[in-house]
Amino acid sequence: MAIEAMKKTAIDNGIKKIAMPQIGAGLDRLEWSKNRGIIQKVFEDTDIEILVCKV
Repeated sequence: MAIEAMKKTAIDNGIKKIAMPQIGAGLDRLEWSKNRGIIQKVFEDTDIEILVCKV
């Protein structure tokens, strides 16, 4: 999964903050609330801060 790869990359490179758009919720028409839950679950065991930028 791409989110897990992002987590691994962040951990491997000492990244403590990630900014991203509401991924999957634009042209893909996925429900942001579900996507948000997946992101929270993947990163819950880290101290990485996720900032979601809304367009």
